[in-house]
Amino acid sequence: MPAELRAEAAGRRILLHAMHSVSDALTFAVWEDGRLVRFLSLSPDTGVVRNLGEPFPFERPYWAGEHPVTSVIPGVGPYPLPFHPLDLGEEALRALFGFIIEGRLQPDDVDAEAVTLHGFRVADPTGRETAETRTAPPRTAETRIPSPTGTTLQMAKTGNAPERPRPARLLRPARLLSRQRPGPRRRPVPVRRSARRARRG
Repeated sequence: MPAELRAEAAGRRILLHAMHSVSDALTFAVWEDGRLVRFLSLSPDTGVVRNLGEPFPFERPYWAGEHPVTSVIPGVGPYPLPFHPLDLGEEALRALFGFIIEGRLQPDDVDAEAVTLHGFRVADPTGRETAETRTAPPRTAETRIPSPTGTTLQMAKTGNAPERPRPARLLRPARLLSRQRPGPRRRPVPVRRSARRARRG
């Protein structure tokens, strides 16, 4: 975490949460008053990349083996982690933010669909910042950025990430699965976890 961000959040809590349904990757971290107190990053392909700090109470049943993935992955074998990262990711969302993306809502959950978000437009009335950006010299140093899945992205000489062709399947969801909600209203949301759910025994 950059020092300027930690300074901006002095006396407060910083939360990081990221899930990737294609690779079943989860990363979340918590800073208290600029101090890192918990950092977890894992996926079935890389295993546990980072596991720093004491697990939170909502994590303990998962590490204790109470939520195993019981099915066998064809051609791979048993699931390589004691739980599915996205299941723990939903619990982390609920515990840290008060809502979930997928699964059955509990009475105390915030309905994320009912939350109004404010939009902001960034303006440059004088044009000075835009001009400075256009005239600034390109970056010359190479930077390696580690990702939660353990891979490394190397920045190009110009400071821009190299463009790589992506499979078309990564650009759109595999299918639509209705979110489980109490009551008659259902809204389809794009997910890729239906196959995993079906594999569970």
